[in-house]
Amino acid sequence: MKNLFVILFAILPIVATAQTMCVRDNSLVISLDVSILGTDYGANASESIWWGDFPYGRIYGEGTCLSLDEGLGQTTSGAYYGTGEYTNTLITAEPGISGLDANGNERTYCWCRMTHPATSAWTLKENLSQRCSTNCANLCGRDAYTNRFTGNSFRVGLFKTIGL
Repeated sequence: MKNLFVILFAILPIVATAQTMCVRDNSLVISLDVSILGTDYGANASESIWWGDFPYGRIYGEGTCLSLDEGLGQTTSGAYYGTGEYTNTLITAEPGISGLDANGNERTYCWCRMTHPATSAWTLKENLSQRCSTNCANLCGRDAYTNRFTGNSFRVGLFKTIGL
């Protein structure tokens, strides 16, 4: 009987920890599938942040307005690289910028990126003419949670660029 308890207590700790041995600490696994539609969205235009609710949880992101030059000539929704000689260059920007760029060009192109649960590259939403600073975050949230408005090219670009 004593041997049974010794064997049981020797094996029990191994069995109890076996389920967590294959998972890294502080890991989170979420399937960001473009075919899964969200349930709601929202935005805070003054802070240039947006969010979308999904059956698996909430994603967060931020928006910014860039000029055509700052977007490296890109005008296609869902794109995250520049054009021409910048075909392999990711767009870099700070969140929440608007107004005029260094050359005096109006920043009218709305760019979005996801920041939680993972970080994506800046992805072009659309050209918003004079309304970019007030509408960009809201449109990022709206089109990240649904593909009803622009097909799924924006969502595909947003989800595809995680980790770039």
